[in-house]
Amino acid sequence: MSEEFSQSVRIADQSLKLWELLQVRDITDQSLELWELLQVRDIADQSLKLWELLQVRVLRSIFEIVGALTSLSFTINLWNCGNSYKVRVLRSIFEIVGTLTNPKNPSQKLRIKSFLNF
Repeated sequence: MSEEFSQSVRIADQSLKLWELLQVRDITDQSLELWELLQVRDIADQSLKLWELLQVRVLRSIFEIVGALTSLSFTINLWNCGNSYKVRVLRSIFEIVGTLTNPKNPSQKLRIKSFLNF
């Protein structure tokens, strides 16, 4: 691996981590605003639904900003989500972006079906 490529990878990783931190801050702010609107008896049910929606939104934003993701970075982001949300998150993402293509080699396409069969 060349030094230039290695540095590019580190920069990309740092940018993604920064983006995730910004998302967490935004989500926290929004959650506090939403908290005021929820009645206590609804919190348990609503918070689970809210968490799923926020996970989909964060990953959707990452796709829009980063563009094509390597399989490694996609896997890392996927595992940051709760296990029970993975199928729902993946389906939501793929409904938006369709088939992902490797820009350096257009013949390589991410197989959606293989991700949905775990």
